[in-house]
Amino acid sequence: MKLEKKLIYIAHRGLYNKDVPENSLEAFRRALLKGYAIELDVRMTKDEKIVVFHDSNTKRMTGIDKNVEESTYLELQELNLGDSKEKICLLEDVLLCVQGKVYLDIEIKNTKKIKLIVKKLVAILDGYTGLYSLKSFNPLIVRFYKKLRPDSICGVLCCHFKSVFPKVMRNVLTNCQYFFLYKPDFVAYKLTDYNKKIEFKLKQYGVPVMLWTIRNLDDLDQALGLSNYIIFDSFDFKQKKN
Repeated sequence: MKLEKKLIYIAHRGLYNKDVPENSLEAFRRALLKGYAIELDVRMTKDEKIVVFHDSNTKRMTGIDKNVEESTYLELQELNLGDSKEKICLLEDVLLCVQGKVYLDIEIKNTKKIKLIVKKLVAILDGYTGLYSLKSFNPLIVRFYKKLRPDSICGVLCCHFKSVFPKVMRNVLTNCQYFFLYKPDFVAYKLTDYNKKIEFKLKQYGVPVMLWTIRNLDDLDQALGLSNYIIFDSFDFKQKKN
């Protein structure tokens, strides 16, 4: 399988705003109504449930200090997202909501339990008939998923940043080296870090680029000249253009 060769607007963590929290079912419903593809993040709980949540800790989104991987799904259900009544949802909840109506771009957040979370995702997604892709900052996650499901669409996230990753991993993230190890179907690159050198290298590898995160019309104009896959948030492009 491959990404469709057409312009796709991808709502980053759903179509959220100050009243509708990111990665919530309501944010995903709003994206569906506009016909936007949806980007979301997944993590695994202590009791091995796959939940849709960006941060490793719940403090920013709920005001309560809990580590997702150290909490059960029921414990997380006691929390509200932001000032809303929205809850941290399961990936299965999102799949039931979307039902294949739009493309899903699923980011697998980094974890020490790589093989376990991938096996859990395989079990869940094998029953889903809609179009989706998976991506991660950790290319080992991508490599393992592709090993189990060679026909899946998998990509790596790249940007320039200093991190706790070892040097070889930073090279993977920033310079797109070692493609032969994990053979991504696409690369999701941070717009502000994307340049002619990276563009040339990706064309050599023959993989499409997905650009993130576009937050205004100037970013959009720049991104549209470089990619058909636009991950955006902070405002509704269709609304702005109408």
